[in-house]
Amino acid sequence: MPKILTVILFTITPIFTFPLTLIEVVKGSKLGYILFALTLAIFTYIFIPFESSDLYKYYNTFEYLKDSSLADLKETLAYRADKGMYYLMKLFDLVGLNMQVLVFFVNLFNISCLLYVFRKLSHKQYLSMKNHLFYFILLLTSVGLIGWYVTASRFFLSITLVFMGYYFLIIKKKKIGLLFFFIAPIFHFSTIMYMLIAVIPSSYFNRKLLRLLFIITLVFHLIPSNALTVLIESNLSLISNENYQRKTAGYTLNEDFNTQGLNNAKNVILQYFFYFTKRIWFFLAIYYLIIKKNNNVPPILFLFFIVLNITAPFPTIFGRFATITSMIFTLHLINESFKYRIRTGFLVNYFIISVFAFTLSVRSIRYQIFDILTSRSSLTTFSIINKKIDTDVIENKWDK
Repeated sequence: MPKILTVILFTITPIFTFPLTLIEVVKGSKLGYILFALTLAIFTYIFIPFESSDLYKYYNTFEYLKDSSLADLKETLAYRADKGMYYLMKLFDLVGLNMQVLVFFVNLFNISCLLYVFRKLSHKQYLSMKNHLFYFILLLTSVGLIGWYVTASRFFLSITLVFMGYYFLIIKKKKIGLLFFFIAPIFHFSTIMYMLIAVIPSSYFNRKLLRLLFIITLVFHLIPSNALTVLIESNLSLISNENYQRKTAGYTLNEDFNTQGLNNAKNVILQYFFYFTKRIWFFLAIYYLIIKKNNNVPPILFLFFIVLNITAPFPTIFGRFATITSMIFTLHLINESFKYRIRTGFLVNYFIISVFAFTLSVRSIRYQIFDILTSRSSLTTFSIINKKIDTDVIENKWDK
């Protein structure tokens, strides 16, 4: 089908032109990438979140900030390091744009960065359509990436910045990558660890030593969180910032989000299955880093995994770091495969696990997907633009 016809159809009904968009993507067309990013951003523009989700809280926060002055906002965020998203909300409010538009642009930025990196890596590889589709799906289904498509959270925005930082600093060898690492903690403080690692010159580290440290720190996976409770409680006072004290206590001393989810799940067996399936990639990573003994692993990636191991006793922190590290690890695998023109059995196994975990993730938003595909408001561009997300009607909408 001519590209101009695809563009015309997309302009009229972007959601239902998605199959044609995918065809352009598989061909490696720049137009396909642009339309793909726009489609996912539009999807999140009309996406109605769960009441318990971060996105729902952001809609409510946006409404709260509309009644606050800049002075009030500055005072509220005085002791918070990761205040970037809240200032973005206020900026959009000041120029007369609502939260839906912010969600659209944040996700457009996230997806565009992902596709920009993929296109830069694959552009001169002269891939067949089959191989192009393989690598494209591999990157899109990286463990944890479902969050890119259904939220515009500050956490995933900060992940995008870490992702871009790694691409420019490690793959392209450009110092501008450090800028992305420095900006990331402004949106989510958890990424400050990645920033601190990024500023350490790679020449300071020996791969054999790092591999040994990675093996040693695997022992943290055997330590229960309550074994460290006393140690953490006795040292909380060393953190001078009261807000950071609360954050540290919340993530390490309280019941973690994963345990809460497992305890409150309607189908506990399915929830446990989902929980462990999302972590299979880590066992493949252990094989890659230790048994396979790949000498092309950058020191910074080893350090990411070492820090990930250390956070193992705290599932909430581990889950966040695992999301970031798995994406960087996937990017490394794709880059190495392109660089040496190989597609190993390991990569195929990693692909299968990623797709399977992604499929399970999609299951969690199946009601929203069905709602969007069957709603009149999704038919045309005009109806999409005029659809408003009302947080007052979200409550109990997805309680099924």
